[in-house]
Amino acid sequence: MLPPRYLDGLSDEIIEIYSQLESDILQDMARRIARVGKITDMTKWQAQMLAEAGGLKKNISRVLAKYDKAIVKQVKDTFTEALETSAKNDNRIFKAATGRTVSAPNAQQMLATIQKCHSDLSRLTLTTAATTQTQFVREANRVYMNIQSGAFDYDTAMKDAADELAKRGITTVQYENGRPVTRSIESAVRMNILTSVNQTAANQTLNNCEELDCDLVETSAHIGARPEHEEWQGQIFSRSGNNKKYRPFSVCELGSVTGICGINCKHSFYPYFEGMAEHYTEKELDEMASEEVNFNGQKMTRYEGEQKLRGIERNIRHYKRQALTEEAAGVDNTKARRKLGEWQAAARDFTQQTGIERDRAREYIGTKTGKQPRGIEPRQTLQPPTPTTTATPAAAVNPPSVATVQATQEKLNTLVDNPKSQAREYAELLKIDSRPALAFEKQPTESDIIARLAGGDKTTGSCSSVANAYIANKGGFDVLDFRGGKSLELFASRSTSLEMAKFNGVESYTVTETNQIKAGYELLNHLEVGKEYKLGVGRHAAIVRKLKDGKRQYLEMQSSGGNGWKNFDESTFKDRFACKIRRKYYQTAYLIELESLSKSREFIELMQYLNTAESAQIKGIGGWAK
Repeated sequence: MLPPRYLDGLSDEIIEIYSQLESDILQDMARRIARVGKITDMTKWQAQMLAEAGGLKKNISRVLAKYDKAIVKQVKDTFTEALETSAKNDNRIFKAATGRTVSAPNAQQMLATIQKCHSDLSRLTLTTAATTQTQFVREANRVYMNIQSGAFDYDTAMKDAADELAKRGITTVQYENGRPVTRSIESAVRMNILTSVNQTAANQTLNNCEELDCDLVETSAHIGARPEHEEWQGQIFSRSGNNKKYRPFSVCELGSVTGICGINCKHSFYPYFEGMAEHYTEKELDEMASEEVNFNGQKMTRYEGEQKLRGIERNIRHYKRQALTEEAAGVDNTKARRKLGEWQAAARDFTQQTGIERDRAREYIGTKTGKQPRGIEPRQTLQPPTPTTTATPAAAVNPPSVATVQATQEKLNTLVDNPKSQAREYAELLKIDSRPALAFEKQPTESDIIARLAGGDKTTGSCSSVANAYIANKGGFDVLDFRGGKSLELFASRSTSLEMAKFNGVESYTVTETNQIKAGYELLNHLEVGKEYKLGVGRHAAIVRKLKDGKRQYLEMQSSGGNGWKNFDESTFKDRFACKIRRKYYQTAYLIELESLSKSREFIELMQYLNTAESAQIKGIGGWAK
């Protein structure tokens, strides 16, 4: 039996070898494309491209041969240590229960398993070579056509090619349930090593149980288990199914890709004899299953948190590879290093908030010297807006005049700074169009703001977007709403608003409840006279305020008639916010003080992905906009 912590770091050394292989190939591809890209004569280009492609193929073969011996040695060392560790763990149990032990497997017994694992890894390298050849030819042709067309200069075309190589990485295709799945080398190796070793150790434990006539096994347990594995972790099972006191071991689906010891599973099992002390108490198992973490006001299970961290780690590796590849291609990698710095900062913030420890091995990429690309913090700059020549709709109010880009930048510099948000990161990754928000030369009145933003908007989820636009306008920035697509989805997401609530200097309150009406009223208790807030609860978000007489109001900006401030009554939460008294799941409702959010630079930077040109407004079926 192998404990989960042992399995977690098992493949790190072999992954380092393959990561080095990937980096070598990527850099070689980038250097060769850089040399070829300057050829302008078509005949010379084709001849040199074919020669370079042949050279690349030969070079890959040489690199693979160099790495192959190291891989064989590391596989053998890994299996030897793992199986010996498993045998020692099992023998402690066998000796205590029966007075007997089993011997550790010898090299000959392990040979078949080692050969199979190495065969799987070798297939990865063969797939790598074929994939690389295809990528090289495709990217080389693309660079040449971009330069020859005159659409791109050399540096731009080269950087684009380097980015594409880094983005794609070196991939391998494997089949799961009959379907092809493309994996990175790092992911495929980690999966093969973890799964192969765990299954081999499991088979060894089963053989030992047969030898010592042990029918019962106890599964291991760990925090952050997959939801479908939680029901059987830390339990005792009967291998034969004949002992009716315990469930049959078949419920754990040993041998299936999704069962115990399946793909990327860190569970295993111990031999168990009647009367022995169990490894886990019910209380410990309940605590493992119920452990939650909190990130930016959002509760999630430990498993969900670990999966989120895995995504951050993948982005760190991605931008490390991109920075390395661009450097090899001789192009500026500053942007990639800034993105790397942002994701590293996101990892620090995530671990600080959740307490989930970073796995540095998962952030590592192979380099010849072992030195990793270093991230840098980005400089936040404002780009001038793209001029438009569209006509102003007849129903539109006279737009207020705006300041210059320089004056806007000066105003931005006075706002409260904040690390780059994940919401803005997602906006960039999704390639959402941006339209910078310029500062007003003269602050419009509240009635002017409502008049230019309110309308019969029928686009689902736009309530949060129009509230954000109102806050930006109140803060002195020209932002128009009525944008659909990925932009609307981003700002309609509750997690985006909850992240805004945590920006530096922002006053906010959150309540997590199944009773949404109760949560809404609890948040309204925080309202102060003279202040406005953004309230998100149930299925709606709106600007709210408290008057001197104690009355509470919300701002309606999506009605086809009668927009403006409305009084809260007993039915408001139910009818306008679509709140429910009883929900199956918890929801986090939020209240964000308007002025503090409008003074957040990161909030205004985010608004460029919401700000809509009048010609591009989307109102939804039956909707209209002033």
